[in-house]
Amino acid sequence: RLASTTVLSPGGSAANTARFLGGIGTDLRVALFSAVGDDSFGTYFRDELAGEGFAQTDQSLVVLPDGVPTSVCIVLSGPHDRGFISCNSSNAVVAASTLDHELLLRQAHVHFGGFFNLPAMHTPATTQLMRDLRAAGVTITLDTQFDVSGRWDGGGVFADVLSLVDVFMPNEREAEGVTGKGVPEEALEALCARLRPGSLALVKVGARGVIAGRAGSAERWQVGARAVQAVDTTGAGDAFNAGFLHSYVRGCDV
Repeated sequence: RLASTTVLSPGGSAANTARFLGGIGTDLRVALFSAVGDDSFGTYFRDELAGEGFAQTDQSLVVLPDGVPTSVCIVLSGPHDRGFISCNSSNAVVAASTLDHELLLRQAHVHFGGFFNLPAMHTPATTQLMRDLRAAGVTITLDTQFDVSGRWDGGGVFADVLSLVDVFMPNEREAEGVTGKGVPEEALEALCARLRPGSLALVKVGARGVIAGRAGSAERWQVGARAVQAVDTTGAGDAFNAGFLHSYVRGCDV
């Protein structure tokens, strides 16, 4: 089949959330902590984010040494389904040690995006970083992305990671992968049972909106999605994350 059009755009779970969050308004300062290769795609990515001005990268975005190309994802989006072909080259080497811990500890909130597809983050160093963030009073949210490896355990550290977050934000397929529960409401209950008391689980359920619960309590919510004509749902979950975080980090009531 022939494609009707092609678009080149900066993206990625954390990058999308940062760009969307920074684009909502001027009341929050947003920085993206990640890494790109020293190549044309890396230059394009940095230039696009600098041009948008929504997410700061001057101190937080690392340019990796020669030989590590920038990660690229080809999204094949159709009227009823979509597919992804990913090269996780730079993503595969992003580790806790890649990130500027001193700068991270000065943030009010840190959102971890794409965790399952960042294998070098699947180490005790990541959980220690999260503990350090919590000790510094930094709140933490997590969106794992779909686990293309099919293991759903984050190299054995995911249970510890989950115990350290304030909000876990999977979609229904990711929630099923983590819990083994194919019904979103059952997956939500399983997540609430695993999270630290007081933490939130938000499960994005497509056109139905979102279902949510607070661990250690009977609090449960469901908020429907606004009816729209969907054109391309790529990045929709990241956009939801940004909208939620815009209110959450400003202390709005859930």
